[in-house]
Amino acid sequence: MLKKLFLLFLLPIGLVQAQRTVIVGKFPYQRDVPFSVAFISNQVILIDEWGKVADTSDAQGLFHLELKVDKPSIIRFTQRENVELYIRPGDSLLIEMINGRNVSFGGTAGRENNLLFSLNRPFIPIETQENPQEYSALIDTLFQKQRQNLKTYQAEQVDEGFVSLYTAKAQAQFLEDKIRVLEFMQKEAWEGTLKDRVERQIRNLPLVDEVHAEAYINALHRLFTLEVQQIMGVDWSANERNAEIAYPPGYQDVFRRHWQERLAELPKLKQYFEIEEWVAEIQFCTKLEKLPLAATALERIKQVKDYPTLHQEMELAYRKKVILLKMKKLPAMAWQTASGQAVEMNPSSDQRTLVVFWDANKAESVAAFRQFQEKTSIQFLGRLQDSVLNTINRQKIIWVQVGADLSKWKQVIEEVPVIYQTEHYLMKEIGTLQPYLYEDKLPVAFNLKADQTIESITNRPTAIDVPSWVVETVGGRIIWRRQKE
Repeated sequence: MLKKLFLLFLLPIGLVQAQRTVIVGKFPYQRDVPFSVAFISNQVILIDEWGKVADTSDAQGLFHLELKVDKPSIIRFTQRENVELYIRPGDSLLIEMINGRNVSFGGTAGRENNLLFSLNRPFIPIETQENPQEYSALIDTLFQKQRQNLKTYQAEQVDEGFVSLYTAKAQAQFLEDKIRVLEFMQKEAWEGTLKDRVERQIRNLPLVDEVHAEAYINALHRLFTLEVQQIMGVDWSANERNAEIAYPPGYQDVFRRHWQERLAELPKLKQYFEIEEWVAEIQFCTKLEKLPLAATALERIKQVKDYPTLHQEMELAYRKKVILLKMKKLPAMAWQTASGQAVEMNPSSDQRTLVVFWDANKAESVAAFRQFQEKTSIQFLGRLQDSVLNTINRQKIIWVQVGADLSKWKQVIEEVPVIYQTEHYLMKEIGTLQPYLYEDKLPVAFNLKADQTIESITNRPTAIDVPSWVVETVGGRIIWRRQKE
């Protein structure tokens, strides 16, 4: 299985020389509704892992949001549905949003966002999609209209960053649709002029050196996968959604050489594809003997100056791997009950354990505990089968206070409603736990197997053992995506 390509997900660490940028608007038919935003920059998605919203509209449906932006950026604006926004430092953007399909824009970034919104694919009947001749012609018409809209924009305004972004997004749609047509014709053993023309259109489309558009990166991976299949004389398109695809021997090396050749004159894209491979070396490292490769990948990432937030994120990911693969188990520690009685964590042969180290004197730890007992149930309980929920009862849950302030500790525990039965203990000093703080702060949670080996580490503990990420295969590209709530 190919394990070299990874979608980068990061957290924000601050903006440099940022300017005040304002987004205001209205939900015409909704009142007091929450909304959220996420920055998308260079294919790096900034996600609030706590699940917080940016704000809530007022009683008239009006909202006002101020951001600090240091360069042209893409914002994912969410209110039930997602809408991607293009903003520049100092912009004032006006939005009126009925739903994700009915949005209008005004202000200094209004024209750009109306153009981006016009890229949304109109409804295409299934009968049309299954008619290669008709579907291919429709794709050509839509693509031509998009290019004409861009020419009109360029004649009146100059924002080369937006032009590159718009071009990439339009090309992504074109490539995905044309590849879909080609694969349909291949499946139906369709030969002739139309197939030859579609193959030429796919092969001869001039690529743009743009890395901000997620859809474009995905489309390129699907394009290169198709081309490598043709080079190697193999076809697994029928299983492209199957994460267990058995790639032929040598595929990985052929794929790497191919994208290096295709992107030789596109430095931003080439660098991004290289970074994807290095990130994968760290994220997919599951064996101790592979740890040196992950260390080398981390050093290479540190040399890249265009993705400053990536260094810290991958450093933390690597530290997790060291703990999981080298240390393996938590060290011996002295715990106490609230009454001062010494306790030990007893190994269990049939029960998994979640151990969370926190400090009730710290706001972030208290927020984690509240979310653990409150929000987890809101998010997942109504959507999981009983068989899954029953596994919670077979999991031991332990929260360990690090620090000696007993009054605050007891107060927080008493204030938060108990949803999941939790054992509470105290350790007065951090002591031997220090090397296990991959982020050098609390809270930190360890999911332990029945034999007490560490299975995973996180600073966002949840009572329900649902993975934060899901693995998907898109056009032969293995990626991880954050699980939808």
